[in-house]
Amino acid sequence: LDLQPAWKPYAETAGCAFAAPVDVNKITPDDVVKACGGQTLDVLVVSYLLIYCTNDHTADLFAALLERRLASLIFISERTHEQDIVDMLLRRGLAVTALMPQHVELDQRQLLVTRKADHRPIPQQQGPLDLLFPNVPFARGT
Repeated sequence: LDLQPAWKPYAETAGCAFAAPVDVNKITPDDVVKACGGQTLDVLVVSYLLIYCTNDHTADLFAALLERRLASLIFISERTHEQDIVDMLLRRGLAVTALMPQHVELDQRQLLVTRKADHRPIPQQQGPLDLLFPNVPFARGT
């Protein structure tokens, strides 16, 4: 789902359903499922979207998708280190797990969002990571 239809060939090359233009400020959980072929989603990928729509509607949408089991999990990838959506999702009873190292500073650019009942903690490494490509994705302190 995107505002920009030009992403369609890239999404379809990756084997993903794609629909555009979609206004996330108006879409419902049922609209999401319908736009994705009418089937529930294993993973909903939210990429660079929240800079446009971090609001109650989006948080309610994500919560409804997970609570109604229309999506199993939501993967969020954003540009900035701090995401206001995190507190909004926590207030709705969801579990939010940061995937980037947290030992230097808060880094919420990559997040997993699940129902609390489905949450599985991910161990955080305390020191620098041994990465094959140490700057991809860039994380301060790695």
